[in-house]
Amino acid sequence: MSEPKRGAMAETFTPEPIGPTLQFSPRKDLCDRAGRICLTTYTNYATAAWIPPFLARVHHLSSVGLVGA
Repeated sequence: MSEPKRGAMAETFTPEPIGPTLQFSPRKDLCDRAGRICLTTYTNYATAAWIPPFLARVHHLSSVGLVGA
C-alpha cells in the first residue's frame, strides 16, 4: 500500500461553522448550561490555585502540619 499524496485531504475538508450546529440542537438550554459549567470550573480551579499563596503571603500561614490534622 502506498502513502497518499500530501495535502490530498486538505483540499476536500471544510469545517462546518458552529452556529448552525448549535441552532440545530433540540435542547438550547444544554449549550447554555455547558458554557456555565465550563466558566464555573475555570473559576474554581483558578481560585484553588490562587488562595494558598495568598494565605501564605498575606496571613503568613503555612501548609506544614495541616496534612493529616
